[in-house]
Amino acid sequence: LFSFDRPTQKVLIEKIYDFHFSFNSYTLKETYLEWLKNRIANKVVGKTIIEDRNVWNRFCENHPISTMELRDIKIKHLENFYYDITSNKDTTTKAFSNLKSLLNRIFAYGVSLEIIPHVITKEVDTKIFSSRCKPTQKKTCYTQEERTKIKDYLKDKYDTPSLAIRFAFDTYLRIGELGG
Repeated sequence: LFSFDRPTQKVLIEKIYDFHFSFNSYTLKETYLEWLKNRIANKVVGKTIIEDRNVWNRFCENHPISTMELRDIKIKHLENFYYDITSNKDTTTKAFSNLKSLLNRIFAYGVSLEIIPHVITKEVDTKIFSSRCKPTQKKTCYTQEERTKIKDYLKDKYDTPSLAIRFAFDTYLRIGELGG
């Protein structure tokens, strides 16, 4: 629980009362939205904000856990949530890792707002869920010959996708980084 270090008995009683009965309770979604506003206000890089939103929208937005009070979420709720999102083996290990990171940061923000006493997400053993994730596919790169053929094919094309591919080949950026 919280360490209630307060100067007077009255302040201590008020703090205990606020912890148990205050209206300072947020759902996971409300905490996420406050956390996101805080990150935007602190000028976190736009690409990071977009990635965080994508993770939230993909996994949390429409899941019942997002409407639960943050202080009511227990390990069993997180485990059920993780089972739900890994049940069809459609989630990659990287996506699952990004989700865990997002939830850890949201819960840490909840601690800083004194909504919850500690970051419960770190107490969940997630090894079993990682094994339920889709195996990462081996990445293959284009050979120099394939790159030359593709660039030759695209040299007379000026539509946006063709230009983006040519740019990526010339700068060695990944396609996903071009939209960032």
